[in-house]
Amino acid sequence: MYATVRPSRSLKASRALAHAHLERRWVSQHALANRDYLWKTYSWGNHHDEALMARLDAEERLKEFLPDDPVPGFGYQRGPDRPSERLRSLSSLKRFDYWGPLSPDWFEDSPIGVKRQPDERLYDGQRIVIQRGVRSGFGPAARLETAAFAFRHTIYCLPLRSVPVWQARTILGTLLSALGRYRLFMASGSWGVWHDTFLAEDFLALPVRMAGAQAGVTKRISRVVGRLSGINTGRPGNLLSYRDGSRKAVRDELLLELDDAVFDLFDVTEAERDLVRDFMSHTLPLVGRQTAWYQQPTVETSKHRRGTVKDLVSGSQASQFDKYLSVFLQRWNRELAPWGEFSWFAVASPRVPFIAVVFDTQASGVRGAGSGVTDHQSWWSAVERLGKGLERPVTVSIRAAGTLRSVSDRSIVIAKRNEARLWTASAAREDAEATILQAINLQSAQ
Repeated sequence: MYATVRPSRSLKASRALAHAHLERRWVSQHALANRDYLWKTYSWGNHHDEALMARLDAEERLKEFLPDDPVPGFGYQRGPDRPSERLRSLSSLKRFDYWGPLSPDWFEDSPIGVKRQPDERLYDGQRIVIQRGVRSGFGPAARLETAAFAFRHTIYCLPLRSVPVWQARTILGTLLSALGRYRLFMASGSWGVWHDTFLAEDFLALPVRMAGAQAGVTKRISRVVGRLSGINTGRPGNLLSYRDGSRKAVRDELLLELDDAVFDLFDVTEAERDLVRDFMSHTLPLVGRQTAWYQQPTVETSKHRRGTVKDLVSGSQASQFDKYLSVFLQRWNRELAPWGEFSWFAVASPRVPFIAVVFDTQASGVRGAGSGVTDHQSWWSAVERLGKGLERPVTVSIRAAGTLRSVSDRSIVIAKRNEARLWTASAAREDAEATILQAINLQSAQ
């Protein structure tokens, strides 16, 4: 069993683990021994994340695409020694964004003294530069550059002199995509732990796949990467005349296009896409920000709703809670077809941040929900009691904030805190798997 303590307001106020939220996952000791990064994966994910990480481990690694000479490395360090003529002649890149053209504000004067000087071939030619720090809610800032400039040890360089441009853009696109950042986070021992940073090994182990120079997905990635680096260059079709907020909106649209293209490149399934997107939307914003844990967003749902899968809005117009219900029902209705299906009844307490959903079996095609529940006040009271009762003691000093999954002959009840990260499409798949297993065990016991 792997347990992770989550921050809470009461934990901060009392400094007592009795008020911590404890989340538990089951993981085999053999898996942890074979892949030592799984301690991090299970701190933030579950067995679905482990499965996706295992699939990505089967891909080629970035280090296999890098030329042997020069080798990757960090920039110079300031110190007492005289810099070389080459270093003194170059401007030094101090910081940068991963989008837009190079800005003069990002540069500083060349150093007057150095402690360590790397191979100076890292300062020109085609290369990817990566800032060592972590952008809150995003991850690494990286750019593909050919202009000559130096940089300090806070920037890591991947030299790609002999690599075709389309391959270099595919590597950068993978690194900046949601899938690439997800993989970096789930395997990195230095991001989301204490002081957020990156190690060279984190980048060199990045999975990379190439589809060919003329492949449609390669052209999509190359186009987006090119536009990201020239969003406000003033060329026709770019956004120099737009306000900064509009440029950022287009940047976000381009990142979504890049995510879809990289998903296609790696043949990522719909369930895996939901897993990565849910992580980016609901988990990554919490990393390194205890205040975010205290003020976690909730899902929007009325105090009382009922219906069948036909009553749910589909597509981009669907709310997050509707997506949860839709994924859960579609997974379970396949088990009940062709004769039956689930109707659902959802209730949220007006006083306790807790939601309960009751799924009842009914004949396929029946109009309306089959649940006969009409006493809303009683259900609100029950949800309030569940919200308090599921904060159960694990030891004398630790309490676990639990999830109720109850399966009977005709119904399923799922109840848990109203936190957006617990009511996602990927959470629906986890709940469906768990309740199907309970149903199998129930049948075996009869």
